[in-house]
Amino acid sequence: WSATNLPTGLDLTPGGVLSGPPTTAGSYAVTIRYADDAGCIGTASYTILVCSTLSVTPASVPAGTGGVAYGPVAFAAASASGAVTWSVTAGALPAGLGLDAVSGVLSGTPTAVGSFSFTVTATDSLGCKGSVAVTLVVNCPTITVNPPTLTAAFEDLAYTATLTQAGGTAGTTFAVTAGSLPAGFTLTPAGARSGTAAIPGTYDV
Repeated sequence: WSATNLPTGLDLTPGGVLSGPPTTAGSYAVTIRYADDAGCIGTASYTILVCSTLSVTPASVPAGTGGVAYGPVAFAAASASGAVTWSVTAGALPAGLGLDAVSGVLSGTPTAVGSFSFTVTATDSLGCKGSVAVTLVVNCPTITVNPPTLTAAFEDLAYTATLTQAGGTAGTTFAVTAGSLPAGFTLTPAGARSGTAAIPGTYDV
């Protein structure tokens, strides 16, 4: 047995055993030749891909906040050959975030909160791959309810007030979570407070 264009560090024994630790990454077009005792020859062509170990960083990413621009966070692949292409190969990014396939930059504005696990994979020009699994936590934004105070109501007179919010990432629902409204008042999920007060007093809600 004999071979041409083997990667450095590989060896083909006369008995046909191919072995050894390749030392240089690359794609090698190899021709294997067999000659029998009668002088008859056979050949076969192979492509041997030798990959370096692609180490992808960072191994963890900072937390984000819903509705707030995130990053950018740049991923990098050590020992890659040539240009690197980036992709998410498992899990999913939070809605609103994207991973640039060329630069490996993670950025955007998350529109959902929670804990999101995903795998970022780098593929170099040889087709060699390296991956890192990360978890990105998107925290709730600060939500401010307005107005900070409500005007006074008068007994037996119709009253209306509209609550609004600043912050948040999706539809808003208002509800009374402590105390109670004056008898005759209601608060809609959209934040409209209305009614006719039946009993004078001070009400903390």
